[in-house]
Amino acid sequence: MTHTARTASGLLALGSLLFLSAQASAQGDPQFEFYGDARFRLEFNDNDAGIGVKDRHRQRMRFRLGTNVIFDEEVKIGARLVTGNPDDPNSTHVDIGSGFDDMTVSLDRLFLTYTPASLDGLTVDIGKFPLRMLRNPVYGELAWDADVQPEGLQMEYASGEWGVRFGMFEQLHQSSAEDIWMSYTQIYWSQAKTAPSRFETALAYFFHGDPNPDSGDPFAISRDDPLYGNALSGGQFVSDYGVLNAMAAFHTGDFVFSGELFHNTRAADGLGDSGAAVGAAWKSGDHKLYYQFQAIEQDAVFAPYAQDDFLIATNTRAHVAGWILRLTERMSMRVWVLVSEPEEMLAGFPTDTVYRFRAELNLDF
Repeated sequence: MTHTARTASGLLALGSLLFLSAQASAQGDPQFEFYGDARFRLEFNDNDAGIGVKDRHRQRMRFRLGTNVIFDEEVKIGARLVTGNPDDPNSTHVDIGSGFDDMTVSLDRLFLTYTPASLDGLTVDIGKFPLRMLRNPVYGELAWDADVQPEGLQMEYASGEWGVRFGMFEQLHQSSAEDIWMSYTQIYWSQAKTAPSRFETALAYFFHGDPNPDSGDPFAISRDDPLYGNALSGGQFVSDYGVLNAMAAFHTGDFVFSGELFHNTRAADGLGDSGAAVGAAWKSGDHKLYYQFQAIEQDAVFAPYAQDDFLIATNTRAHVAGWILRLTERMSMRVWVLVSEPEEMLAGFPTDTVYRFRAELNLDF
């Protein structure tokens, strides 16, 4: 299916959903709610560090519009329309400067959520949905990019301050070979946000069934990027991936302190399989400052689903620092810098430090 066809299909699906929602609401039955955001970003990339990649400076935009159709206390349907390349699940941004071409728009969410009244604390999602995950509050996308919307089934059971989440996601359906699946589990504990000082912690496990499927290649974008990081041989991932991710954070007054650990239990012998991150943030009034340092070995996380903010995803020692200024209730400005350098000097990696600087305007509604 072409991008144009996918865009038309996505618009038709979301339009139909919004129309049905409005009709149902007018009849006094289900309710619907909208949410969304827009972003305008300037980005400067200094990545000419011994691998023949030129510095790149670009302007980017993003628009996302979602709706939830609430049928009753137990059932809702959600969908979201986004800009960006539909073949890249890690980003909904669009680079401007393509001869004034129109933007590609598609659906990145379409799901049903069921919260049975007879089983208090249980929530079930089916379809294509946001991952339910307690994240590092300073920078929390090292193991799983927030833009990546998995497909399949996920469940959560919460009781007071603790909970457990489980998901089975189909990565690739193959008509002539075995389907490729992954699973996700997270156990978490989080004190009430109303407490003056509170602690939260979580342990997650991402099990990727087969990064090298018999047919098809759902991870082609990552393999085309020399800075993505995971070890490859002949176009194939060398390691398998079963990633443990532990997170802890302490909130007190205007400050939050966080830490994360990563370990790939299925990494190939001789390849780096671990990582760590520590960070802190301060928020007061309309201002927020944050900083995080991380060291991620080459096969510690599965790069195709990990963050794409840094110029090097794995085999890296990196810093991120930023300032957010709330301009109005729904508009903010953020300035941030991301600095990366290779943990080991390996073929295909930069030989020096690379930088990414961003300034952006964000609007939420």
